[in-house]
Amino acid sequence: MSATRPFSFLSRPLSIACCAALLAALAGCQSEPAQFKQNAPYKLKMERANMGGDEGSPTALSAAVTDDIGNILEALFGTPDHPKLPAVEGLEMEKLPNLRDLQAAAGRVLSDHTGAAQGLYREHCVHCHGISGDGNGPTAAFLNPYPRDYRMGLYKFKSSKKGEKPTDDDLRRILNNGVPGTAMPSFALLPEAEITALMGYVKYLSMRGELERRLLAYATQELTDPFDTLYPQYISLSEEHQKLTAADGNDATLKAVPGRLKTVYNELYNIRASAKKFAPAKSEEEPEQIDDVPAKIKELDEAVTQLEADVKSYKPPRMYELAAANPGSPTEPEKTQWKEQLQPYLDLAKEVMEPWTTTTSVAVPEPPHGLDSSDQESIARGRALFYGPIANCFSCHGESQLGDGQRDFYDDWSGEWVEKGKPEATDLYVAAGALPPRNLFPRNLRLGLYRGGRRPVDLYWRLINGIDGAQMPAVPMLTEGDPPGTKKLSQEDLWDLINYVRSLPYESISEPGREEQQALKELQ
Repeated sequence: MSATRPFSFLSRPLSIACCAALLAALAGCQSEPAQFKQNAPYKLKMERANMGGDEGSPTALSAAVTDDIGNILEALFGTPDHPKLPAVEGLEMEKLPNLRDLQAAAGRVLSDHTGAAQGLYREHCVHCHGISGDGNGPTAAFLNPYPRDYRMGLYKFKSSKKGEKPTDDDLRRILNNGVPGTAMPSFALLPEAEITALMGYVKYLSMRGELERRLLAYATQELTDPFDTLYPQYISLSEEHQKLTAADGNDATLKAVPGRLKTVYNELYNIRASAKKFAPAKSEEEPEQIDDVPAKIKELDEAVTQLEADVKSYKPPRMYELAAANPGSPTEPEKTQWKEQLQPYLDLAKEVMEPWTTTTSVAVPEPPHGLDSSDQESIARGRALFYGPIANCFSCHGESQLGDGQRDFYDDWSGEWVEKGKPEATDLYVAAGALPPRNLFPRNLRLGLYRGGRRPVDLYWRLINGIDGAQMPAVPMLTEGDPPGTKKLSQEDLWDLINYVRSLPYESISEPGREEQQALKELQ
């Protein structure tokens, strides 16, 4: 038997070559700065809703406008490696994330000269929530529920009123406790300074993402691109030429039109390359009878002349035009021009930033008769409310509280990509980068697993505030001045309902076989 030697997958020279290649690849990866991803699915949704077009159609936003939106966002909020917040007049900036915290959370994972951690978001969050905070990181598609997309500015589990932003305490609670029943873990072992930095960065991504959505809505609703009228005119005149040619194919003026229209088409194609896919096809319809063909030919000739002039004078709409000869060293007039261009978008930025400075928790009063989860009378009253017409909890959570009352809900994040009667729309959004929509099922209350927390105060906030982004409404509460007989809940009713919900996991029906298991233990 020949002498043996240690097993090796690779020969030494090949191993060295592979290691060198791997190091070169890693170095190359690090040299490329991270970039925020464009919200392409929402861009497509706005194009479909406001421009009547799909991605790549002649009615889509031009590449120039899309680039302008990216430039506006970078001018105001920076990049993943160098984040910043715009200084907006009239805002309490001290209530917003400070630059030190943003810098600690942003960028690559490393430690500074003092040993303080940096790149916290990429270390702990990016694999689920994505570099842009879109909830579409590398692991997102495998998780149920999907990670949160911060860009809508909606948060489920908070103490503030429906429609308001979460407080710092709400975000800190989620980071410290995690979200039971999801892939969101607890980060309670992190130092408080790192928790604060991550909280600030979540707000930052949310504000940037909300502004991006507003800019896309503005661009598709308010900007007028002459191309959107020029291209349909080209189509219409091409079709008119076909009809007239069928009526009088020997007319010299008509014979010259195809070449003129081809020139127009080439210029339109240079303006927006997607026009190539939508050039008019030759009509196969029977030619229709045209009265006064010479007059129609004259009208066509004049219309083509006007179209030629309009195409030559085409000027694309712009939102934020960076036209400096040297962008790194703009002149003072250029700086003034850029600042003036940014002002309308600073106003939009203020609208998305200000709610973070004004949010507050809903105060939780003491239960009228104390909180006793063993109070059977309170539990019985809560049960009646659960099935009653005012709270109406059973209609979603089911008659057995198993969360099976509704099975066709979507939350706001998935529901945005579902258009009733248009399943093909969802395919378009998914192709643009959206995660495939999933149904939202009401909570199974018998499991005792509450994503927003199981404390009585947590359940109080869920009931009195509702849950943003979900189908959970706030229960109707009596207020001072309501006339007698108003069909709303009192504070006492609310605590009875909380007592009942908290009792459900401990009912025998919630643990099938528990009595039988106890009997077996006694026999042993």
